[in-house]
Amino acid sequence: FRSIVQADGVPDGFTRLVDLAPNLKPLSPDSARGFLAYLPAEGWGGPEPPVREGDWPADTPTCVASLDAIDSLGADCANHGIHLLIIIMPQSPYYREMGYFGRYGATLRTAADIIDRLRSMESENGFFHLYDAHLNGLHDYTDVDATDCNHLSETGAHKISHRLDSLVNVILR
Repeated sequence: FRSIVQADGVPDGFTRLVDLAPNLKPLSPDSARGFLAYLPAEGWGGPEPPVREGDWPADTPTCVASLDAIDSLGADCANHGIHLLIIIMPQSPYYREMGYFGRYGATLRTAADIIDRLRSMESENGFFHLYDAHLNGLHDYTDVDATDCNHLSETGAHKISHRLDSLVNVILR
């Protein structure tokens, strides 16, 4: 890993890849924040958002392996004094009424099982943090905060950014 990182901590080629990313516009030249994707507020898309119906229970080999990998990453981070923050982004609140957690089809029960496992990791590892901004669809992100059923608009991005900034400041104290 160290061989691909420049002395300033930026991976080789990273800046070039950021420049190639679509839909990004540079902020003012004196801004230290880099780039911002401007996504218009178009709402969550109404009461019947698209969903890939089905389920992939938390005890399937793929899901177990993924959660084990996250747990291992959290342990490795803790061993190096690095905090790991897992964020569950908000999606359309209408998914809850449909019995799904979000667009890609986990049922509410499966999502609860996965979140329980993540919360267990958090309780066992002081360097592992979970921020659930989705809150099972009971979040306070409104149509003005959304650009579609599973993406935040610029307004929503500002809202979650401020919340994450506050959370990171608490974590690092």
